[in-house]
Amino acid sequence: MSQANCESPTMDRATRKEGAFPPGSSAPKERTMTAQGNALGNGGDGDASPEGVYYERPETGHVAGGVVRPYRADWAHTSGSRASPWAIIVRPVGAAETRPSRGGTRSPIGMCVLFMFASAVSAGEAKEPGVMALSPDRCFAVRGDLTNSRIKIEREKKARVAFLGGSITEANGWRVFTAELLQKRYPDTKFDFVNAGISSTDTTLAPFRLKTTVFPKGSVDLLFFEFAVNDLHNSRTTIESIRGVEGIIRQARTLNPAIDLVILYCADEDKMDYVRKGQVAPQIAAHEKVAQYYAVSAIDLAREVTLRIDKGEFDWKKFGGLHPSPFGHQLYAASIGRFLDAAWKEPLPADATVKPHALPDKPLDPHHYGRGRFVDIKEATLVSGWRLVPNWKPLKGATRKQFVNCPVLEATEPGATLRLKFSGTAIGVLEAAGYDVGILEFSFDGAPFRRLDQFTQWSGGLHIPWAYIFDAELSPGDHELTLRMSADKNPKSQGHAARIIQFLAN
Repeated sequence: MSQANCESPTMDRATRKEGAFPPGSSAPKERTMTAQGNALGNGGDGDASPEGVYYERPETGHVAGGVVRPYRADWAHTSGSRASPWAIIVRPVGAAETRPSRGGTRSPIGMCVLFMFASAVSAGEAKEPGVMALSPDRCFAVRGDLTNSRIKIEREKKARVAFLGGSITEANGWRVFTAELLQKRYPDTKFDFVNAGISSTDTTLAPFRLKTTVFPKGSVDLLFFEFAVNDLHNSRTTIESIRGVEGIIRQARTLNPAIDLVILYCADEDKMDYVRKGQVAPQIAAHEKVAQYYAVSAIDLAREVTLRIDKGEFDWKKFGGLHPSPFGHQLYAASIGRFLDAAWKEPLPADATVKPHALPDKPLDPHHYGRGRFVDIKEATLVSGWRLVPNWKPLKGATRKQFVNCPVLEATEPGATLRLKFSGTAIGVLEAAGYDVGILEFSFDGAPFRRLDQFTQWSGGLHIPWAYIFDAELSPGDHELTLRMSADKNPKSQGHAARIIQFLAN
């Protein structure tokens, strides 16, 4: 199998382990250069191990009596009227307000899904462009212009739609239901649907794999992507999330300036707790900051699920948990249907043409991963102790199907050393971090060595695909990376191994 095939996005949904979130536990702390203690699921969305059942924490907190508890700085009221909607705008304000009433009828797209959920509202609808309403029927923000993909779908009747994310996307769930929804509404359109979901992956890896998993067959017209769940459970910091999401947007619109983008915020219990406290989860706040800056539409599924559960429409068990049941996935697809109804509610103008989306000259973070790319492992100079394994597969433990029979660079003994020359401001590795991985020591251009513990909380039972960025703020230009295996190791690890699938350069 070629190296490109190592990222082929096809795999069954992973099973999950009881006890992934012990009762009373809180969200993982921000990730440092060591991965020890990171909370990452075997399903890539936070609940892991090769076997077992997902542990559901007790529900805590409610929004009762039709009154919303006070919001923190990341929520704002969009006007002085008590009847007007709330919105995520990532800037200060806020106090308690009366929940807007609901009303309205079902939408055409939403009715394509097996389970029906009431659609458009009046008083709960956001009146200002680019903000999200409070109503569970309108937990989305239509931003910018989605005319380009509409022209491809409605007029040209040929469109490529891609879905990028972790195991929630890789599963035959909301992605499949959304594809069916589009095909039912536009039966004469020839769609090419791309499944770029890979379990365990997050916004850090996504920009680096965009070309190989989202654009392998050429230009994409409409891209849905979700990583808010995995960014939590992979313990990505706010800075990492911003750099990753900004990297996805800038790189996608470099590869196709006309691409329309929609970002989804899927539900997990941590995000639901934030909603019930009148707050916004840090991962959603970070993703929203980038989405608003680039006028990218967003759908807050975590908020919708929480509001519907607290209204008694269903419970978390029926929804299916972090990895939704068919019922939960259908709810996600129905939400996307309502979003598209709102985005495309007016007739397509006769003179509408495909136009490029303008990218801001100044990025939010100058160290975003918008130029992220894979560097072939064969580019490395193997000094000692490393070997190229042409068709690696684990002798013990599981891994993702995308990363079996792939070429890897493997070291198993302390002192093993390699060097890599590269150009850019960032360098890292995509690796299979299994039960026997050790501590990597790395140096740039002869500087003192630093250390990175490859062992994750889930390495004991899974060679988990993990993206490590050694340094994202190097000076522009040419550099040389030196990697060597330390004589030290994590006490939980059974060895001093490293298995590099790709180098990541930006």
